[in-house]
Amino acid sequence: IKAEVPAKSGATVLLEYARSSDPAIILSKFGEGKVALITSSADGDWNSFYGKVDYLPLFNQLAYQLSPAADTTRNLLTGAALAEPLTADQARTKAELSLELRGVTVKDMTDKLAPRVVPVEDRQGVQTQGTEDLTGGTSADRRQFIARAEDLNLPGLVSLKVADVSPGLGPDGRPLPPDRVEQQSKFIYAVNPPALAEGNLRTFDVPAIKTMLGKSAKVMTFEELGESRAQLLGGTEVSRTLLYIVLALCLLETLLAQRFGHFRE
Repeated sequence: IKAEVPAKSGATVLLEYARSSDPAIILSKFGEGKVALITSSADGDWNSFYGKVDYLPLFNQLAYQLSPAADTTRNLLTGAALAEPLTADQARTKAELSLELRGVTVKDMTDKLAPRVVPVEDRQGVQTQGTEDLTGGTSADRRQFIARAEDLNLPGLVSLKVADVSPGLGPDGRPLPPDRVEQQSKFIYAVNPPALAEGNLRTFDVPAIKTMLGKSAKVMTFEELGESRAQLLGGTEVSRTLLYIVLALCLLETLLAQRFGHFRE
């Protein structure tokens, strides 16, 4: 199939035909993922590429890149942004965000963390400019929406509450399963610190640390930590200086023994 890539589309021509330079495989972003357009057949009806040595590695890597290994959309790192696709029914009321912290639910998060519900595309699939906290969607509205929240800095279980949705009906007229995403009114996310910085409490301010560990927690400065370490190990800067002096004397003794310790007739 002859295809052309529009200017400024953001798509990438991954493979093209040698004779005509027409696109053979086009790769582009779609939402949070990627999509590939292959303009030829997978067998030998329209091309001879299937018999080449590069055919299998190329399509193996293409399938790997287009297919995520696991669904990690609800496992976030601290500081990351939350983005949840919603239907019009789910977006008809203002979304709410809460955080489960040490068994206590923290509601009414700051305006910076409050979720914004914006439309993704209209009925013709044309990208639109969203309006914050857009409400009033109905089941007849086929537009897709997305709830966003920025900078989730505290670890814990984050709950996103959207409008209650009545059980929908499938093509056969039967109620859809209740675990379908388009019928859920609450989404749970696990927000974790990065593995390499999990023990680094300096990424949080003092009030946040006391909230997580209790008011009795003592926050120490770097200087206080060095003094406590020296007291714990029973040493100070003087001990380190004396250790260096002993090491230098041992080295001097080795040199003197090598110079004057040999027997001569």
